[in-house]
Amino acid sequence: MKKDLQLYINSDGLLAVLYSKKLSGDTYLNIGYVYEDSLVKQNVSIAFSKVSDFTVQELIDQAKKMGYVETASEIYRFNGMEEPPRKSLVSKEEILDYLKDYDIDQAWLAEKSDQILYTYFLDIWFKEGSQHYSEEKMGNLKVKYSETIESVCE
Repeated sequence: MKKDLQLYINSDGLLAVLYSKKLSGDTYLNIGYVYEDSLVKQNVSIAFSKVSDFTVQELIDQAKKMGYVETASEIYRFNGMEEPPRKSLVSKEEILDYLKDYDIDQAWLAEKSDQILYTYFLDIWFKEGSQHYSEEKMGNLKVKYSETIESVCE
């Protein structure tokens, strides 16, 4: 199964990392983190296209902050695809039930989430930008986990 990791950084303050694992056809497990105002917010979803609804909404919100309007259709077209046939699965029950067929459970999601958060996001940030912070000493930085895994990670 194909996996992808993307890092988004722009001069307007967007800092995000998105892990995507192709489950089948045009179905993907997405685990994303977005940093804003001392909060790292996590999202877990099952998307029915390469670009998750969460990512699309973050890009729309970012465009609005920069003073212009961007629609979901424009974002999908820019990425060379049409809008997906259905919305992403976002509830804990829907996600965990859907992932059973792929032998992925809440513990696996929590482990993968921590790997993404620390190895590919915060560790690099702490090492390259904020050396006085670490996993043990995060200052006022808070992590808000998705309801799908929050009971395992907190």
